[in-house]
Amino acid sequence: MLVPKVPCELYSSVCGDYGTCRRDYASNYTFAFCSCRKGVRGDRCETIDKCVNKEVDCGEDPTVICALNVYDKVYCKCKQSKQAFDDTEKVCKDCECGEGSTECSFKKGKKTCDCKILYFFNGEKCEDCKCGQGSKYCSMVDGKKICDCIDYFEQRLDQCALCDCWKNGENCTFNTAGEKQCDCYPGYTMSKTGSCVAYCNSTHRCQNGGTCNTVCQCPKGTSGDFCEKVDWCDYDKCGFYDDVECLYNKTSGEGYCKCKKDKHYYEDVTKRCYECNCGDYGECIIAYDAKVCICQEGYSDYLLKCKRCDCGYASVNCSFKSLGGRLCQCKEGYAQKTKIWNYDEVDAKCAPCDCGEHGKCRYDNEEMMCECEENYKVFQGKCKECFCGYDGYCDFNSKGEKTCLCDKGFIPHNGACVRK
Repeated sequence: MLVPKVPCELYSSVCGDYGTCRRDYASNYTFAFCSCRKGVRGDRCETIDKCVNKEVDCGEDPTVICALNVYDKVYCKCKQSKQAFDDTEKVCKDCECGEGSTECSFKKGKKTCDCKILYFFNGEKCEDCKCGQGSKYCSMVDGKKICDCIDYFEQRLDQCALCDCWKNGENCTFNTAGEKQCDCYPGYTMSKTGSCVAYCNSTHRCQNGGTCNTVCQCPKGTSGDFCEKVDWCDYDKCGFYDDVECLYNKTSGEGYCKCKKDKHYYEDVTKRCYECNCGDYGECIIAYDAKVCICQEGYSDYLLKCKRCDCGYASVNCSFKSLGGRLCQCKEGYAQKTKIWNYDEVDAKCAPCDCGEHGKCRYDNEEMMCECEENYKVFQGKCKECFCGYDGYCDFNSKGEKTCLCDKGFIPHNGACVRK
């Protein structure tokens, strides 16, 4: 006897997780019934055959559900989160593997964690490998962490580290102490820096002050098999021109730029070499790798050229300021007198300048100024004695006679302010 089917409503969820409501072609698509997945039956696809016939036994634990996965495989799962089914005891148990896990399960009664990449199961939960940026996978074998590293990296202690023997060796590894090991090619050996370097000898000498002890022991600021590289010279410190070379300074431990040609000097701003030329009135020399102009008499260095410089017959020396104005060193009794036109210096000469034995003479541009000693004042270009004591003020009248302007309660007497 056929049992009538129970219709379902299209597009509804009444067929549960294991079925779909579809129109029935036998009824000329008038009715719709639940179409169940393979191994599932019932009006609402509620019965899984392997669960009913105990082909898959999920035990009697009420928190266990006999279910079907997306691949139509029947399995036992737990209703509560953070629990997994123990297929040995047929019950649900707490199962937590940490944030690095993808799944927690029990296999033959033993907890097992499936971990994300760069995590490993430590017997209790998924733990961060901490193998470093050069790792791609890790695992735990017999209680020991194993790091699977990317190309040019090898496990060093418990992390992936760069391991490259470069051009003079191969088969890079790390020993148990974390020291790099390389199979160096003939004529090369391992250095303390962990690379294959050439042997040094009488034919292959150490440069830049390096000492030979099987391999070169390089001084500070140098590198290379024979200390031939000056570290300071990296990054094109001396520019890109072929006439400039970068050399090592043994005293400072740094490099410096020098011109290959004689009679040339190196200019740091442009990073170029220039011919040493001070013009027609001087000789150019290189001192401490810098240009120096030795100028003829009557000429002085201005912007690395010998230029006419004359402060007159009373000058001892003539030189130039940074903006081009003359700086005069004058004989005794003379001082520099500067002529100004539209705020620019147009001329400077050594001119007579004498304030007497009690003052110093100078020019403020073209005006003579006297700086007198204490108790002296200027009169007609000379420093003259002018002191009325400490109770008045001293000055000169138009005839050059000393006058005392005394404080209240004092009067002038014999060239000084005295009490009345």
